[in-house]
Amino acid sequence: MTAALPPAVALCRPEEITEGEARPASVTTTWGETVGLIIVRWGGAVRVFKNWCPHAGTPLDWAPGMFWNTDRTLLLCATHGAQFEPDTGFCLYGPCRGKRLELWPTDMRDGVLHALAG
Repeated sequence: MTAALPPAVALCRPEEITEGEARPASVTTTWGETVGLIIVRWGGAVRVFKNWCPHAGTPLDWAPGMFWNTDRTLLLCATHGAQFEPDTGFCLYGPCRGKRLELWPTDMRDGVLHALAG
C-alpha cells in the first residue's frame, strides 16, 4: 500500500525561476488560512519563505512582487527596512536582526515544486 501524499499546492517548475529572482505565491492551508509566500532562486537553489516579517508581522514586498533591496542582494521588508539573506532568510539589518524568515515546507512532485498545505 502506498502512503498518501500530504496536501500541497503546485507552485512552479524550478527551472522557471531564474537566478536572483523572487516571486510571490500563496497557499491555502488545510485549516483555511491563505499564506503569502516568496519563491527565491539564489546560489542555484530554489527556496520558499513565508512572506511575513518576523518583526513587523507584515508582508515584505513594497509593491506586489517587489522584494529586493536596491542592489538586489537582500530581501527587503518594506515596513521597517529589515534585510534578509535570500539563501537562509537570516536578517542582517533592521529591527529583527538575528531572526529569520520562516522557510515554508515544500516537496517535488513530477518535477513541480509544491508548497505543503497541511
